[in-house]
Amino acid sequence: MTLQELAEEVLSPPDSDNIVAISRSFAKAMYELRQHCETSTEVDTHPITNIWMEKLKRLNRYESLCHEDYRDVQKMIDNTD
Repeated sequence: MTLQELAEEVLSPPDSDNIVAISRSFAKAMYELRQHCETSTEVDTHPITNIWMEKLKRLNRYESLCHEDYRDVQKMIDNTD
């Protein structure tokens, strides 16, 4: 997947409110994101990772905001190089 596709996927509404299903999608996305990053730290701190974590936290009723990550991921979608 391209970074643009990964960004679109993470910003799309979840297909499920089941934390197991979301976790599977998260794991797949992390595998794909690793193809675009040089280090594990880069994957761990990537805006796409942060938004996936936010989805999981919301299912767990943990509230937090990461507006900068949403902005950065939206930029990836808008970038049509």
